[in-house]
Amino acid sequence: WELGEVAKPLREVLPQIKIPRSRICILGCGTGYDAAHLASQGHIVTAVDLSPHALELARKTHGENANLKFVEADAFAFAKGE
Repeated sequence: WELGEVAKPLREVLPQIKIPRSRICILGCGTGYDAAHLASQGHIVTAVDLSPHALELARKTHGENANLKFVEADAFAFAKGE
């Protein structure tokens, strides 16, 4: 599941749908390629993963900014607001 690149559907299909700027939460973001791609398209993205190692790689590779935040948390607890 960790492709090391943006998932093909996000690259190829999403542009055809033309989703307006949205707030997006990606649970289990891994090293953040999909999250960074969506943020680069103008979406406000919160990317959540349980693995500190994956998030360290995500931050080194993609950084963080106003459109992209990485959060270390259990996806199920995060979804419940815990």
